[in-house]
Amino acid sequence: MSTMRGTWPRSFWYSVGLIVAFNSLFLALVLVKPGTYHQFEIADDVGQALGWLLATLLCFVGLQKPWQRTQSHPDSVLSTPLQHWIPILLAAGIFCQFIGQVIYTYLDALNMKDFPSLADVGYLSTFPFLFLGVMLLPTRPLSGFTRARVFLDGFIVMTAAVTFSWFFVLGPTMLQESGSALSTIVGSAYPFFDLVLIFCVIRLSFPSSDPALQTTIRLLSLGFIVIVITDSIYDYLTLGGIYQNGLQDIGWPIGYMLLGLAAQALNQARTRQKTASEAVPGKKYSRDAIIAASTGLRSLLPYALIPAVIVLTFFTWRKGVDVSLARGVYRDRPRKPCSF
Repeated sequence: MSTMRGTWPRSFWYSVGLIVAFNSLFLALVLVKPGTYHQFEIADDVGQALGWLLATLLCFVGLQKPWQRTQSHPDSVLSTPLQHWIPILLAAGIFCQFIGQVIYTYLDALNMKDFPSLADVGYLSTFPFLFLGVMLLPTRPLSGFTRARVFLDGFIVMTAAVTFSWFFVLGPTMLQESGSALSTIVGSAYPFFDLVLIFCVIRLSFPSSDPALQTTIRLLSLGFIVIVITDSIYDYLTLGGIYQNGLQDIGWPIGYMLLGLAAQALNQARTRQKTASEAVPGKKYSRDAIIAASTGLRSLLPYALIPAVIVLTFFTWRKGVDVSLARGVYRDRPRKPCSF
């Protein structure tokens, strides 16, 4: 932390303090739940909207003109014109959430909770922007061993994610008999796009092309993980008909503010790069590429998902759950329930 304090400007730490202060107040709101439940619902909705608006504004702190070129090494931070638009894409994605939340809050205040609604258009518009922003981040060519290791880890994570998503969220949403075809499609889009965010996390786990991007990548990964967990809790509770505004709602402001902070870190990394290139004209921006595979306990995290999938498979086999759900876990034929 002492190294980071010497590296990042005060504006970055002001943003961190602002995020902590806002979410502390929001946490107090969802714990105290002032007023009637409907009043608390509206206050919760407004708080989430303000969180997304603040996260959008964070993306513009330190932002240079995307079309403004910098004299740097071709492999340095945001070296191509398209990569300069990454903070804008992240901001656009977060702002779509804000627009969706404003519409949802308005409908909620009128007790109009139809699904789907115009709010879902805003919510679902978020994911293409975030996906494109992540895919534009620079990478380095990997060695054969590292590429195989990353592919294997990614395959394990995505297989586990798809299995659990199908069993708990995606499958029940698609197989529910009530509701129109449109509501089923829109409802299924949310867990599907959460899988896209998990893929983005895997994409971010690729060895970074530049040490200056490490903070950005860590903040993006943490933000996506928080968002996926919060979305999954919301989807599961909604499918069970037991969702109520409460403590779980704080995950969305935190997750998207981390994305905004990541965009700010990216802007400031580009500013430092430009300053360094101007200080020493003609000198290429140097860096040490990080291309080694993860080591230690971190490298074993994907393999911890294998026992979890085995436990889910055993549970499915013993309980004899719906054949359509079971098919997404391990088998093709129905089986009679088996009691312990």
